[in-house]
Order: sequence, then structure tokens, then C-alpha cells
Amino acid sequence: MAAYYAAYYAADTAGTTNFTDSGAKPVKDTSVMMLGMPLISSRYVTVSAKYTLEAGNGYTSNTGDVQVRWKF
Repeated sequence: MAAYYAAYYAADTAGTTNFTDSGAKPVKDTSVMMLGMPLISSRYVTVSAKYTLEAGNGYTSNTGDVQVRWKF
């Protein structure tokens, strides 16, 4: 699997200034685990939290997210 990104500059009217990047190679045998739960839930406000662990051969990533939603 490969992803390519291309960029073009708005000030370049001739279209000659561009580049392509293949991005980082994905880690093989990667596992992703998530745990999330609402902390506060009312009629107008919801607060929730989520923890994500991504691990592979020689690679570990930990992410924490807090989301606040306000209905108006």
C-alpha cells in the first residue's frame, strides 16, 4: 500500500512548481486498541475521553483525547 501526496502553489500560474511525496512507510504487524467512555452527559453538554494504543515491531504510540460537545 502506498500513498502519494502532491502539492501545487496558487501563485504559480504556469504550473511548473510542484512536488510529490510518497510519505512514511507503514509499520508491519501493527495493532490498534482503543478505550473510550463518556465522563459527563447532560441535555446540553457531553464530555468524553478516549485512550488509543498503537503498537508494532519496534513502534509504540499512545494518544489521549478529551472531547467536549455543547449543543446550542
